[in-house]
Amino acid sequence: GAEEVWNRLNTAFNRQENEEEKFLPIIYNEYCTSWGNPSAEEVERLLPEVKKYGAKYFVIDAGWYCGREEDWALKVGDYKPDKIAFPESIKKTAEKIRDYGMIPGIWFEPEIAAEKSEVYSNNEMFLTRDGYRIVMKDRSFFDFRQETVRAYLRKRVIDFVKENGFGYVKLDYNECLGIGCDGAGSYGAGLRQHIEGVVAVG
Repeated sequence: GAEEVWNRLNTAFNRQENEEEKFLPIIYNEYCTSWGNPSAEEVERLLPEVKKYGAKYFVIDAGWYCGREEDWALKVGDYKPDKIAFPESIKKTAEKIRDYGMIPGIWFEPEIAAEKSEVYSNNEMFLTRDGYRIVMKDRSFFDFRQETVRAYLRKRVIDFVKENGFGYVKLDYNECLGIGCDGAGSYGAGLRQHIEGVVAVG
């Protein structure tokens, strides 16, 4: 029964012996410093200050993929580091974070793309309802049932994280796609398939 399942999960949690999981580490997120305009220069300025407080993680938040003259929220989806903000490469910035004894983190919102991203124009990659693309404000939702979408996000998210040495990922979910999508016997069935696709990415 459900009660027995929860009891077993609680028991397993209480038995964990990993010392690092017995306390909550300090995670520094730079968003309220750069407000969506992070840069290598700004990260390097902050590192000695953040280290003083014993932070374990230093997270580069939204905007690392677009220029300072652009609105980060409208460029979500491409995830290619901005070369002006990170002239030596974002990998070099991650290495500098590690040089200060912290684990570098990076921000993603992988389920959506915003209207000024390059990928946004690729209509077949996004969910629809009643034949129309699902749009919330200025964002659409990737259709994770498609292998092209899963491959795209493996490259832009999973491979990116590995190749650039990030040890922590902050995932945001700022929009809700609603009651479901086309492509199955009902909106709900379509949504279930979509979530199965999300799981299949990894």
